[in-house]
Amino acid sequence: MNNDLLFKKLAKIAIPSPRPKPSEQDLLDFEQKNQVSLPKDFREFLLRWGGLLTVDKYGKNGDSSLIYSYTCKKFAEICCVIDCTITFKGMVEDYNQYNLPDFCLPFIEIDVGTIFIYLKPNANGGIYYIQNCFDGVSQEEAVLVGNCEPSEACDLFDPANNVIPYYFTKLGDSFTDFILQLLFIDGENFEDVYNECFDAGKSLDISRLIQHELPENYSSHN
Repeated sequence: MNNDLLFKKLAKIAIPSPRPKPSEQDLLDFEQKNQVSLPKDFREFLLRWGGLLTVDKYGKNGDSSLIYSYTCKKFAEICCVIDCTITFKGMVEDYNQYNLPDFCLPFIEIDVGTIFIYLKPNANGGIYYIQNCFDGVSQEEAVLVGNCEPSEACDLFDPANNVIPYYFTKLGDSFTDFILQLLFIDGENFEDVYNECFDAGKSLDISRLIQHELPENYSSHN
């Protein structure tokens, strides 16, 4: 896997977390305690960046967002807005204790759910999202989740055997794959496009979004 591609993308859409980075020993201790291996790209991200922070005041409007656009509307959402990642300390504290399936390391929290990396051996480090708020969902979706409690869905979750309950959405085959799909965009334009697409029941039309790229060596103090 080419991690250069990962860090080139990261540098264009976000800045490193200002919080303390984990050490190599911190990562080894987590792996040994839980008998898992962090994927190489995610490991390098933690060591070099510690986490990411969104730049929310960029561009001529001074309004910018970092988003992941879903391929279709699900749980009344067509995208999620990302502010920052959890600290590694927070990830470790929440591992196997955050109403998630086993082997799931949460690294982003949003208003209505959690994004995590799946660390089960031989599962290839896929990135998934679990919904935990169901306000405004369609009647059909209410039936789907009503027939399966969240705890039962977590017990059933088994991507290796293509068992992914409706509560979950796969966002990427790897951490790099997930990051490459993120869009750093103008906030005002995003709001207009989002509202129009949402009201029409369509996926977010990313071709209409104004996308930004941070200049080289950008910092939030620029």
